Amino acid sequence: VRPRPHFTVADTAVLGVHLSEYLRYCQGRWSLFSTVDSMGSRVEFLDLTGLRVDGRRPDEIRPLTCEVGVVPSADGSARVDSGNTSVVCAVHGPQESKRGSENCEIVCHFGMAPFAPTERRVRRRQERRNQETAQSLEEIFSFAVETHLFSRSRIDVSVEVLQDDGCADSCAVNAITLALVDAGIPM
Repeated sequence: VRPRPHFTVADTAVLGVHLSEYLRYCQGRWSLFSTVDSMGSRVEFLDLTGLRVDGRRPDEIRPLTCEVGVVPSADGSARVDSGNTSVVCAVHGPQESKRGSENCEIVCHFGMAPFAPTERRVRRRQERRNQETAQSLEEIFSFAVETHLFSRSRIDVSVEVLQDDGCADSCAVNAITLALVDAGIPM
């Protein structure tokens, strides 16, 4: 009996699949070659030479590029490219809140360009996922930003995914962080 390979959560992120999917489709092999997605099409994770579809080895990370100040009309903006994923973020504020709350509120809008997703989803499901992602980002950055410095104000964050190759959420977090730094908002 051949010993099973040991994998951590970080290893599965590098492989681009969940550990349970990996173990299910691995079938005793040491590398994953392909599987069938929910739409019935074949998805190649590693080819026979051991490279991913985008040409990276399994232990290579995506190339990362960051640029700030990409939206001139925003107080702070950033673009983050990680492999074939591209995300643009614009921050407006802090500005006076119209709700009159004592605390600073962070309002996030998360959207995907119609041509961005690599998988086709039902439009309502995609919109619901975008709303959930926006709420998660609002929660994350309400703790990260020093909101006590901006009482009775609002910070608007707009995130647009231009191209998605599997790491849009992490690129969004990085882009928001850079845009907030570019806007001069302390964290």
